[in-house]
Amino acid sequence: MKIPTVQFKSKVTEVTKRLTAAFENLKLIIPEYGIAPDENFVFKQSSFDDFVRKVCDVHYGSIYKRTGILKTFRDNVKGDFLKAVISALEKNKTSERLKLLVGELKKLS
Repeated sequence: MKIPTVQFKSKVTEVTKRLTAAFENLKLIIPEYGIAPDENFVFKQSSFDDFVRKVCDVHYGSIYKRTGILKTFRDNVKGDFLKAVISALEKNKTSERLKLLVGELKKLS
């Protein structure tokens, strides 16, 4: 199993693009978010959860500002995708800021 470790720009559009591609790859969904799954990486549920936690931790500042979840993130992470992100983040037992992020994401669902 191979999980992407490539560094990418900390822009919220890039973050949502990567998370969307991972979700589509995991679920083998026809691209409804406009991004094809990354064929180089095969996600299983545990690797998807790890990837989401890592991305949200590294790019926390892009996703969550003082005013709340950034609009771009809110607009693109919805439905089953939002539930999958929340579920992945809830499995983290240590990071306080990810717990804060989960609380904010739950308000959107």
